Amino acid sequence: MSNTEMEAWSNEGDRVQWFRAEAEMQRWQEQWEQKLVELLRTRRSFSKMESVWAQLADMQPSEAHGAKAYARQKAAMYARRKSEAEMQVKKVGYGQLLDETANVVALVEAERKTEVAVIDAALNAGSTKLGRHLHAIPGTSRSTHGTSASSAVHSWGMCRACRKHGTFPSS
Repeated sequence: MSNTEMEAWSNEGDRVQWFRAEAEMQRWQEQWEQKLVELLRTRRSFSKMESVWAQLADMQPSEAHGAKAYARQKAAMYARRKSEAEMQVKKVGYGQLLDETANVVALVEAERKTEVAVIDAALNAGSTKLGRHLHAIPGTSRSTHGTSASSAVHSWGMCRACRKHGTFPSS
């Protein structure tokens, strides 16, 4: 196998590794976003159930003390669960989403845009975090998927030559 063929084979391996890592990152990001929305939906469900049980307590005849007490107990349980869900949302830094007019989609899009900008800035600066020099891998590109940034961004990674020899190219 010639050096040119070896370099082409090496670059192909780097591209495959890059796209697999990118897909894994996107799956993790999607799962995080789904969990956040699920937590907000759970909070809304607890709020509705609190309201339903409180209404049931109010609808009971005055002589049905046991039924009223049970309904109030359930309403209090759901109120407590709603409060716990709200604390968790605030704990992870998304308290602004507790407002009924909050737009989750807009927040997620803004976060994705910020993440892309941070990553690209670090990569364009030739980041050496974790002891790796990052630069464009030849022949790769990725779409920014709906961000207002440029339509394509170079894929970045530590090329096989850098890993093998521990060298850091200047470009």
